[in-house]
Amino acid sequence: MAFRTQVASSSTNALRGKVQIKSKPPGARVFVDNERMGYTPLTLDALAQGKHVVRVERPGHAVWSDIIEVSPDGMELDAELIPSDDYRSYDEQLTRAAGDVGKAKAGASLIGVGKQLGVDRALTGTLKELDENSTLELAVGYFDFSSGRRLGYKRITFQENEFGELRNEVTRLVNTLLNSVEAGSEREGKTSDPLDGKSGMEGWNADDVGGKSTATQKKKGKDGKDPLDTVNGTEGW
Repeated sequence: MAFRTQVASSSTNALRGKVQIKSKPPGARVFVDNERMGYTPLTLDALAQGKHVVRVERPGHAVWSDIIEVSPDGMELDAELIPSDDYRSYDEQLTRAAGDVGKAKAGASLIGVGKQLGVDRALTGTLKELDENSTLELAVGYFDFSSGRRLGYKRITFQENEFGELRNEVTRLVNTLLNSVEAGSEREGKTSDPLDGKSGMEGWNADDVGGKSTATQKKKGKDGKDPLDTVNGTEGW
């Protein structure tokens, strides 16, 4: 009988096996023998051969668990997660609210979610698969629920989720959106910072006049003339 073995680096040389764990819906936490391993879909390439307790959890859903026996041949697990009645109702509300992400003003569903969560402002986003080539569209809106006004909006497309691209794009998009909104709100107000709006290069093409941009701003002596005019500072060296 042919079989594959993978020798561990430990002194016991325990056999290992691959376990692939999926869930519906995805994004659930996976625990193996009470140790958190990651989120579904998840592949464990070198789980020790023998019996293990697998637990899959997702907020708003009943916990799924099973006892598995790992062999060198590998195995697959599909966890069907059952939502609670409250979550099912909330999920339907989120589905309706998703349509407001691209609008200039939040609708009743999105404002209702904000009130239910007890927040004044929130980022809401949708992820769509545009075609069978796994082209994804990520759209994120930043809303003020008290006025219903959309403060900012960004939308990008990218190919698949290779090498964690989705997570990186979400992080970048959220940071860009928040920074642009906050920067815009700061510019609307007055500031006492004398360098506000300055690039630091305004005087680069002008003559050096002792830190002033015009000759009329030079410090003058008793006779009305600048005592440092025509002096370069190296005469006594």
